[in-house]
Amino acid sequence: MNYDYAGQYIVIDLEFSKERNKTEIFELAAKKIYTTRYGERIIEGDKFRRIIKPHNIPSNSILSLTGVSRDEILSSINFSEVFKDFLKWIHKDNLETLYVSWGPRDSAVLRVNCKDNGFEKEFNEMTFIDLQSYIMEQENFQQLPSLMQIVEKEFGEFKGTEHHASYDAYNTALLMKKKLENLNGIEHKK
Repeated sequence: MNYDYAGQYIVIDLEFSKERNKTEIFELAAKKIYTTRYGERIIEGDKFRRIIKPHNIPSNSILSLTGVSRDEILSSINFSEVFKDFLKWIHKDNLETLYVSWGPRDSAVLRVNCKDNGFEKEFNEMTFIDLQSYIMEQENFQQLPSLMQIVEKEFGEFKGTEHHASYDAYNTALLMKKKLENLNGIEHKK
């Protein structure tokens, strides 16, 4: 991570399912973190959350795990409309942007969904940081740590429910903010 980065980090989390050999996103959540050059200020920004109507409704077990209801899916809009809203939300501040995910799967699934929906150029302009890999390398983990494990280790508790995109994005953003503060010698404020 770059200590003199000035701009915004978009911490993203997706919920998706694989039905009939097609992986589709059905929830997209994100949280902004703003930074100034040399990390003098690191500020939490607003959040984004949308349910997406996939071509194939996820199984009841997937919906139960993620906290998304069948009614929410049925009353939602398609990926293209949600992604356009997401891009507007990202670019409203007109800042340099880096994207953060917990592990490589979300960026891989987003890439496929963007390609399938005509947003390949927009995706190719995104630069992702895999926070899970960064933490594994920095702390010499031998096995992949879960987001909940690391959040509980760092903060004592996980806010919300695991595998709900908005809570996962929020907790990942808390971790990212703390790592940036540590990198820049700023005392973490809860």
